[in-house]
Order: sequence, then structure tokens, then C-alpha cells
Amino acid sequence: MKYVRLIGLLLLITMGTLLAQSRILMLGNSITAGVGSTSGTGFRQMLYDQLESYNYDFEFVGPSGSEDHLKGYFIPGVQIGQFYYGPGGTAQFNVSNVLNAYRPNIVMIHLGTNDLYTDDSIGPYSVDSGTTFEDTTICGRLAYLCAKILEWHNGIQDTCVQMLFVSAIVPRLGEERRCLGFYNTVYYNIDSDSRMGRIPSISPNTFRTIDQFNSFDISTMISPDSIHPNDTGYENMANVYGNYWRNFPLQYFSLSNLEYTGKKTGDQIQIGVRILKGTGAAFNGMEVRFKVEEGPVTFTTPSQFEYTTAEGIAEKTILVTGEGVARITATVKSTINKSITFTVWSQDHVFVQGEVAYVAENQAVPNTVIEWVEGAESVDTTDASGLFGASRIPLNEDFTIRPWKEQWSDVTPSSILSYDASLVARHSVGLEILSSNAQQAGDVNTDGFVDMMDALYIGRYAVGMTSPGSVHIGEWTFSPETQAHGAAIDTVTFPVFTAMLTGDVKGGWQSSAPKINPGLWEITPVPEQYGDTLSVQLLITEADWLSTDFSYHYDPTSLKFLSIDKSAGLDGFQLLHKSSISGEGRVALFGINPARGNMVDLRFLVLNPDEPAQILFDPLYIETTRMNPTQVVVNPESSAHPVQLVLHPNYPNPFNASTVLSYSLEKSGKVRLDVQNTLGQQVACLIEGHLEAGSHSIHWNGTDDHGQAVPSGVYILTLQTQAQRLVRKINLIR
Repeated sequence: MKYVRLIGLLLLITMGTLLAQSRILMLGNSITAGVGSTSGTGFRQMLYDQLESYNYDFEFVGPSGSEDHLKGYFIPGVQIGQFYYGPGGTAQFNVSNVLNAYRPNIVMIHLGTNDLYTDDSIGPYSVDSGTTFEDTTICGRLAYLCAKILEWHNGIQDTCVQMLFVSAIVPRLGEERRCLGFYNTVYYNIDSDSRMGRIPSISPNTFRTIDQFNSFDISTMISPDSIHPNDTGYENMANVYGNYWRNFPLQYFSLSNLEYTGKKTGDQIQIGVRILKGTGAAFNGMEVRFKVEEGPVTFTTPSQFEYTTAEGIAEKTILVTGEGVARITATVKSTINKSITFTVWSQDHVFVQGEVAYVAENQAVPNTVIEWVEGAESVDTTDASGLFGASRIPLNEDFTIRPWKEQWSDVTPSSILSYDASLVARHSVGLEILSSNAQQAGDVNTDGFVDMMDALYIGRYAVGMTSPGSVHIGEWTFSPETQAHGAAIDTVTFPVFTAMLTGDVKGGWQSSAPKINPGLWEITPVPEQYGDTLSVQLLITEADWLSTDFSYHYDPTSLKFLSIDKSAGLDGFQLLHKSSISGEGRVALFGINPARGNMVDLRFLVLNPDEPAQILFDPLYIETTRMNPTQVVVNPESSAHPVQLVLHPNYPNPFNASTVLSYSLEKSGKVRLDVQNTLGQQVACLIEGHLEAGSHSIHWNGTDDHGQAVPSGVYILTLQTQAQRLVRKINLIR
């Protein structure tokens, strides 16, 4: 494969950085066999010598290959170039392989007379405005080949090809009129239509013709076989190509830097380019368009167009008008079709940049405002990657910055859970040793202690209860609080600010909701209906747990919430609950020692006994794991009596005037329901006698057996049957 000679390369290095040198691929039939010439090489050797003398980067090839569109045939069944061997090439026939390996900028298709020797009609090349090409016409097959080669321009195969040239065919003795028709079809149809953008697969300004037709003299340039050129004809063909490329702009350089930094308003910068012919000679009078693509710069003279001097140089002076990044392009419209981009970074202020990351996860913290302390204004806000960077601070001044993030900003339902409260509670009794960062997050009332009061505040937040102003759950703190820097004139990169969310003791803050993952546990709802009362018990099995958070949703026209109580065995757990008449509630349950089994018992009054009722539990967390949504559906026909003796939680509890006491009997029999004080002394006998199996309830108004009101305090409710005895605490508040 042929490349630029060393002497030419050294010349280019002395002139500046080489930005463009067009590679030429010569493709065609007469290049491959010089029938009719004395040497037997046709014009190939002559053209080779000319291009080499110009220091061009070029390659010869004859097209063929397995794909029809790369065979390059115009006579059906004939593969152009299948017999090619000679100077300037590698005897490669497959155009696709050569295009991929050599990546030419210019492809030149030479058409021989034999390419036209067929009974097929000349044209048209297309009957549908260039959308598809005619397989049965010679010009249609030519246009199809050109479109396929230009895939290396349109980005389907690559983007290396900039221009495609087709030579008008040389006349053949006795076929002058037919050859003229072919020339006219190519030049006046394919060429002109492509320039106007009428051929979808041949981009405008990518297709050109070179005229060999009108310069060829049949009387002096045809060999005795009346088909092929003689030596004079081949020499004429070589000169047509050589003279065309000799003065064509093929090299494009920058005479100045491509990047300018540290510029300020008012600075002037001169940029320039140089254009050379393929021979290395300067190209005089070539039009170059300078354009400000973006940014705070302008030209000192109004015209965008400059023309190269006798040295091939075009220059422009730009004026910096403000801060920012500017891009200026210099474009030459030629075979090179190349733009050079100059970039200017200008600033009148210090550029500050840095990062904010979360303390426990090293996760980016977005939407954090970075404030300039002395100037009392924000300079930037961190992006999704936790990065900030902006120019706001004047040069040559000492300055300080600090981060600030609005309370509750980017806080998700999983950011602060009752598990955080459990960790604080365990730490307060010595069962958990929290890190210094976790202790700082857990001291939500900022009294200097991490204790049960902090745990209670976190639990109240988890169910949506309000807290006093001294509680700072949901507030963001940063370490360090500020960062200072001395006077600077360029860019200052600050160390990472570490962010912390008050209340997130576990360090599990994240800006996106966690994926649902059942983890170690299994949660099971157990519904039971007793007359018009619906009980739903939630059970957590498979592993121990410290906390749970959940919301429940129901139709308030079907159900009315009555009460919630933690299950037996959870005396060391704190239950917090907030309900709404709109049909939803939030629950937090946390403790200091792990538990397993029953969690809570929710009671609802069934308002429409003949219609189905349903309750949805979502979201539902066990510790830090979000569980799958759980739904309970109770149909009227599925209602049944309980299978065991049950003493339900009273409602309300605590109570003032009166409370409802509910219980269920597995079977009929003698029953006694008593109220005693904490000393075991009898207060009131509420029920004594024979009752049927099923659900029962009774009101107690807080009086003893003599009708006297009893004082505030805790009382023991006892349900006694012949086989079992159940007790439950109730709380009276006067």
C-alpha cells in the first residue's frame, strides 16, 4: 500500500500539525489491464508516477467481491478488476476490505469502454426519483455502486469517504453516440440530481464527474483493435487525472493553538489555517469560513469569510467578550471538506469545583447548594453525580464556601425507619455500640445524648407524627461545615464534603426507592371475623426482627378502624400508630431485643356485612428490607367463628368514660369476665353465666360492683371458662 514519502512528511511537520491529508483510492477496469498499450500497463504506470511525484497518499484497486454491489460490474457476470496486478496496490479485489483497511477520503471510479459494451439500455438510472436504482440499465447499476461506496461517507460502514468521482467514459469507435448518451446521463442526471439532494443515498456535494470524454480524440488515440486506447490515448487519460489532482487542495493545517486557557474579557487571539495542494505548494485564493459556534467571543472584523494568501494562509482575530467556553470553526469547502475547531476558555472569576458524598455509602448527594460565604450568594448546586463547579467568586480574593441542603430534600420513605429508632434504643442500654457518625445522626434533639427519647422521636417521625422544634430529624449536616481558600486566579478544587441526614442512624439514605426484596423474612396476614368485627393479625416468621414499618389502606365506606395492639411477647417493643378517617394509617414497631412471630392485631368494624372488604399493606418494611405488598380480602361467605378462645384488645385504650370489651368463645359454656386492680383485688364482675359460642362484646363505664367510679390506673381484665383463663391490661384515665 502506498503512503506519503518521508521528504513530504518532514515538510509538513515544519509547517505545523497535519490536520487533513486526503487519501485517494483509484478504482476501475482500465487501471487493471492496459490492453492496446506498448507496455501492457495502460495508463496505470503513468498515473502512478504522477501521483507519487505529488506526494499523494493513494491506492489502486479493481472492485469485486462476494457481494453483488461491490463487484462493480456493468456487464452482467463480469467482475471488474478480477485480473488486476501491478504497481500501486496489493492485488486486492474486494472493495469492502480495501475501504475498511485503507479508509480513503476520495474514491475515483474509472470507467472503461468495455463497461458500456452491453445490450442493456443506458438509462434511466431510476424511475422513482432516486429512491431505488434500475438493475437493468447501465447507469442504474453505476448509481447503485456509487451509493454503496458512499456508505463509507454516511456512517453505515464508516465516515471516511468525503468525495466520490466518476470519470466520463472514453469514446469507442462506432459507438460515439451511445457513449455520448452515457456521458450525458451520468453528468446531467446522476451528478446534477445528487447536487440538488434528489438521491437519498447519495448525499449532496459528495458526487462529481471528471470529463475524459471530450478530451479524447478517436482519430489519434484508439489502438488498432478499435476498442482500447493506444499509448497516446492512455497518456491523455493519465494526464486528465494527474492535472486534476495536481492543483487540488488536499492538505489542511492549523497555524495556531487549538486550545486557549486563562483568557479574560478584552483579550484578543489570532487563529489561522494553511491550505496546501497535494504537491505541497500553497493554495492561493481558497475561501475559508470562520464561524463562532458558541461562547462569549466575536471577530474584530465583521466578515466570516477569509481567502488564503499566496502562502496559503487564512487568519482571523477574535475578541473575548465574557466568561465561558467558546468554540470557533474554520471550514474549507473542498475535497477535504474539513473543519478545524478552536476552543477558548475565558474567566474573570475563580472556578470552584468539588463533590458532596454521603457519609455511610459514599453515594453522590445531588441538589446541594454551594454558598459563597463572604458574598452571601450561591455559586452552584450539585448535579446527579454530586459534583459542583461554577465561576462566581472574583479573582485575587480570599473566600469560603459551605454546602447547604433543604430539610427533607431527597428523603425517601426508606431513608428514616423505626429500625433507626431501634438502633438508638439498643445503644442507649448498651446492646449496640454506634459509630461516632451514627451517634451524631441519632442525637435528633441535639442534647448531646443518644437515648430513648431520641428513639421515640425517630419512631414518631416514621408514622408521620409532628415533633417539637428542638427535634431536627430530616435536616442535613455537612463535614466540614465550611472550606476556606486563599486568593486564586484559576481553578480551585475542594476536598469532598461529607453529608449526613439527621435520623438516618443506619446510614442507608438513598435518593431512589429500594428494590422490593423479601430478604430473610416471611410476613403473613391472618384475618378473622367475629360478627361485625374484623381482626387482622400480622405474623413475621423465618427469622428474628427488631423493627417494622408499614402503611395500611382500606375503603372507609366498608370498614371503620377500631384499634391496634402489639402481640403478646412484645412487651419490650414500642408501638406507634397514626390513623386517618380517609382510610389509611401508618405503624412503627421497634424494640431492643429481637422477636419472632406475631406482630400486631388490627381491629376494624365491618360497615357492610354483605359486601367484600379488603386491606392493603404497602409499603411494608422489616428492619431495612422492603417486603412485597400484602393484601387481605374478606368475603361475607368466608366469615366464620374462631377456632379458639380469644380476648381482644379493648377500644379505646386508654379510655375515659367507657370502653368496649370484645371476646370470642370456641364453644358454649359457663363464662366469667372480671375486672381487678393491679393488687389482684376484685373491682367488678361484668359477665357470669352460660354463653353460646361465637363473638361477644360488652361496654364497661369504669365503675365497680357498687356503681362507684373507680380511679385512674391500670386494671386487669380476666376472661375465665371451664377450660381456659385469659387476661389483658386496660388503662383508665380520668
